[in-house]
Amino acid sequence: PVVALLSVGALFASAGAPRPAAAGGAKALVAMILGRLVVLPACAIPLWVALRRWVPFFPQDRVLMLAICIECCTPTAYNLVTISTAYGRRIEEIVVGLFYQNLVAIFTMTAWCAVIMSYVV
Repeated sequence: PVVALLSVGALFASAGAPRPAAAGGAKALVAMILGRLVVLPACAIPLWVALRRWVPFFPQDRVLMLAICIECCTPTAYNLVTISTAYGRRIEEIVVGLFYQNLVAIFTMTAWCAVIMSYVV
């Protein structure tokens, strides 16, 4: 994680503020953010709830359910930045995408945590 954050900071220092055009444009950036932070949790959380309800050997632990559901809602990992830096491919696109994804995740994580705590756990 430290190497990934170092490369994110270095890219911002050298290129300035992140621009959506670097990630393929605003439409691509919005699609990436909505797909990861809205659509994926909207599909995964009901799946986990269904598994807990209908599969007899699925663990019934509420803390495990909370951890699984929160994991579905988090933004993409910074390990992706480390891998792209190591291979030297698409570094700027990934960094810009992760930057905006983490900004939006402040709000989507709050909303999903409220849904999880109210209806799932």
